[in-house]
Amino acid sequence: MGVETKVMGMTSVDCQCCFCGLGIELKRPDPCELILATNFGSDEALRQRQGLFCHAVCLSQRMQASIAFSVIDREED
Repeated sequence: MGVETKVMGMTSVDCQCCFCGLGIELKRPDPCELILATNFGSDEALRQRQGLFCHAVCLSQRMQASIAFSVIDREED
């Protein structure tokens, strides 16, 4: 996980994009966090979760166009 620092009164997370591998600057809408949950329909004891960071544009470029995706405007890519 990244190291938290304060930038202009806001918390910045020193993290790496899981798609492109580059660092992520604290600039809207970045950083984004994806939550990966395994064994979703299973008993809670079998589930595992992990947060992955990414750039909004990296996620948007890889998201299937037919998937509803309203958090980030794809036209800004």
